[in-house]
Amino acid sequence: MIVIADSGSTKTDWCIVHKEATYMFHTKGLNPYFVTSQDIVEELQNGYSYKLPASIVTEVYFYGAGCKSKESQIIVRRALEQFFTNAQIVIDSDLVGAAIALYGNKPGVVAILGTGMSIAYWNGNQIQDMMPSLGYILGDEGSGANIGKSFIQLLYYNKLSQSISDEWNVTFQFTLAQVLEQIYKKPYPNRFLASFVPFVYKHKNDRTIQAMLEQIFLDFAIQVETIANKYDCKSVSCVGSVAYFFKDFVYLALQKKSIELLHTESSPINLLVNYYRT
Repeated sequence: MIVIADSGSTKTDWCIVHKEATYMFHTKGLNPYFVTSQDIVEELQNGYSYKLPASIVTEVYFYGAGCKSKESQIIVRRALEQFFTNAQIVIDSDLVGAAIALYGNKPGVVAILGTGMSIAYWNGNQIQDMMPSLGYILGDEGSGANIGKSFIQLLYYNKLSQSISDEWNVTFQFTLAQVLEQIYKKPYPNRFLASFVPFVYKHKNDRTIQAMLEQIFLDFAIQVETIANKYDCKSVSCVGSVAYFFKDFVYLALQKKSIELLHTESSPINLLVNYYRT
């Protein structure tokens, strides 16, 4: 029995594969920069409810945000070894998981557009070149946090229509002071900003919001172009909820840079399951 996990900043998708059956469950995002080993164990204890015990799991493949460094991997490994006591464990970044899901053993440019953003070149075996991650303040172009931040700017600079502003106030009931407190004083400000993405998506055809989205995804396309040009690659595949739901905007922005959008998936988990089953 094997377990595969894809962990982003907001949520983690888990899949248990046993013979021909699969069982999915979900926990919060388990980025080791923000959670401890004990936090991960507790999430597993609350989320794992499969009829067979975790002790019979033989392999665990965990691909997560924040899992690039050995130090971060140790935090996750301690938790997984405590919960899956008899399993061989592989831990790597969410970008590696996305690349395996989208390309397998073939090369290509891969990107994640979820709460955050990552881009890299996958040589078919490992990440060969990765865009430095600057986080939601300095980078994360095209991400959910980026969308939320840009939307909040439009909102409080009074650049949105009165109807959208009124709807936002009724829906969220935040004061400006509360928004600033969430962003500058509370934990997980990137998740807070990304929480406004469904509202933005609902109003994606509004002229002002549409222009905002076009610029956001053009900024993303520029970053893709930087990696793609190094390897004479004219295409990219993406995973993440933002990539999936805003794929029309992503497609058009990439087209402006003569880059083809090959494939988009909201989550790579099903593709990872197929890869490890073959």
